[in-house]
Amino acid sequence: MAEAPHSFFLLILERYQNGRMALLVKILLFVMAGFCIQLYQAHDFPGRCLCHNTIKFIRGNMSDFQVLEKRPGCDKTELIITMNMAGNSTEKICMNAEGKMAKAFFRCWERINKDKNRKMECIERQRKYTSREESQQSHVNIGKNPEQK
Repeated sequence: MAEAPHSFFLLILERYQNGRMALLVKILLFVMAGFCIQLYQAHDFPGRCLCHNTIKFIRGNMSDFQVLEKRPGCDKTELIITMNMAGNSTEKICMNAEGKMAKAFFRCWERINKDKNRKMECIERQRKYTSREESQQSHVNIGKNPEQK
């Protein structure tokens, strides 16, 4: 006896066609239908990835990041970096998940067990790495003719 869930409600409606009970059941069905519609609209569906354009490397003052794991509406893990900009504003930038910098963020995110209170550890680690890379690059360029870059 495997009936569809909606047939249960139809059975109740048939049984209580007269009077107040029928009105209450109809109201209940209406409320449940509204709830189901809201729940359906809250889900992500294909084409709902947030990052359509990505970059591989960011320089600047990072203030936060967000890792969006694969989900029903998006088949890739996304990394969104929040940058502090001039004038006390912020900008959210999507990183290419396959890039070296993003992979370092993902490793750190796993290392801190996805603890949102420890996100700054990953940002500080990235700042140190970026400044070390820039320092090494400037040492490499010393003594070279500018046309040789």
